[in-house]
Amino acid sequence: AVVARAEELPSVDINAPSTAKRAEALALQSTISTALTCPGSNATDAGVGWVWVVRLPGLDETASAKALGLSAVDLGRKTLSLLPFTLPANATTTFEFSAWYTATPDKAATKTAPVHVSSSPLVAEINDGMLEVVKDALTPISLSAASSYDPDDAAGELEFKWECLRHAPAGTPQGGKGQANGEACVRADGKPLDLATVGKGGGRTPVLDLPAATLKTASWYIFEVKVSKGSRESAAGITVTTSEAAALSLSIEHTDPSTKRMVPDLVLRLRSTIDWSGAKPAAQPVFAWTVREGDDRKDAACSTGVAGAPEEAVALWAADSATSKEGQCSPEANASLPVSVLLDASNIVVPAQSLLAGGSYTFTLLAAAADGRVGLSALIVNVARP
Repeated sequence: AVVARAEELPSVDINAPSTAKRAEALALQSTISTALTCPGSNATDAGVGWVWVVRLPGLDETASAKALGLSAVDLGRKTLSLLPFTLPANATTTFEFSAWYTATPDKAATKTAPVHVSSSPLVAEINDGMLEVVKDALTPISLSAASSYDPDDAAGELEFKWECLRHAPAGTPQGGKGQANGEACVRADGKPLDLATVGKGGGRTPVLDLPAATLKTASWYIFEVKVSKGSRESAAGITVTTSEAAALSLSIEHTDPSTKRMVPDLVLRLRSTIDWSGAKPAAQPVFAWTVREGDDRKDAACSTGVAGAPEEAVALWAADSATSKEGQCSPEANASLPVSVLLDASNIVVPAQSLLAGGSYTFTLLAAAADGRVGLSALIVNVARP
């Protein structure tokens, strides 16, 4: 074995990010290189001591450790791990790692790593993440952003502001980046649609309620809600398509509310609800699910599995590039799901480990009733990383 000279010190380093989000876990890894290491050996622990010191803004190391709930055991690990929401937001916390030879404990090598923790972005959602909804313009329309939240403070109050960005007759392409089709939003009577005077709350509440016959029939409207708290702001949008004929009011929701914060180990169960707004046909509707990785809004339903759907339903997906000329699902649609997943039922069950951590998936459901009414709804599911 090699014996270190008294004047020598271990060499230490810290692997840590310089910035972090408060809602994310943080791990700081230390490395120690010593003169006690035998050639070809990784046994550097013998004869070496080490410790972490954490300093919050305005607090010394003892008060900081107490505030963070860090024990002597935690501070004596080579990797210091902190749970989400542990560190204060919009502040810099200093981490210090020291190592020494036990023969000379009064001489230590030290490395510091400042980490600035910033607030997490607000999460804005409309109807629990839906992108598009088909509504009957002659019935009241309600859009809810109540599921929006602040990841740093789930109980904190948010401010809301609704806007109608543009509208156009049904069938008009909405356009992509750099090209926004449509005109300023108007009511069914042709007057400007001012959300500050329509319905309750003046467009400043979590729920936007539009009275019956507010919107034009056979049109699409793009609504946006801006969610703010202090200097932070986030926005979400949804397309409301109205139909001349009474459309099915179709919605998608999580059967188990815990999967709204989806992780790969959970089974995802989504269920659909139809508000018939009148007599329910005796025959069951025809259902077709499409699941796409990403949220690029290519959300037309695959025509396979919806044999017997009325022509109105075909029109909803025919113009979308997601379907081939033969009417078959494109290769990327549903490719991430096991073949055991049923795509022609009102509900869908996705086994655990089918969705990738960090992935974003758009679940689209088309429902076609025997009486010709059609509903189309989409829901984004974001899968958290471990």
